[in-house]
Amino acid sequence: RPLRPGQHSAGMYQWHYHGDWIEDELLGNYHSGELAFVFGNEWASPLIHPFSANDRLMSDSFGTYWTDFAKYLNPNGNATNGQPFWPQFDAQNQRHITLSVPPVESSNLYNTECALWDQIAVWTQTQAEADSA
Repeated sequence: RPLRPGQHSAGMYQWHYHGDWIEDELLGNYHSGELAFVFGNEWASPLIHPFSANDRLMSDSFGTYWTDFAKYLNPNGNATNGQPFWPQFDAQNQRHITLSVPPVESSNLYNTECALWDQIAVWTQTQAEADSA
């Protein structure tokens, strides 16, 4: 959300995959929970368990986006990777990809919740400007 039009291109994703692992049941989606899927490493989690068929689909999909970004500087690669389109983020519609099986293009992720933080940021900036005057 802090990006201004014309500054930089960026992509945003929501990790929304729920596997069959015990930590998925206990923790839900947590920060870094997707890393085992990015690198196709079923041994990367705190517990040792093999990938299910859905886990493999998620890993293949996320790994394709990740490596296409590294190779082409674009998660959509050369547009022939067979993946759903990962839109460039724009502040107005907040377009992003929801990573699940299958991935889907989405928009306005947590828009209501983020609006509160936008108001706080404006208030904080206004206060800082007033203090420095």
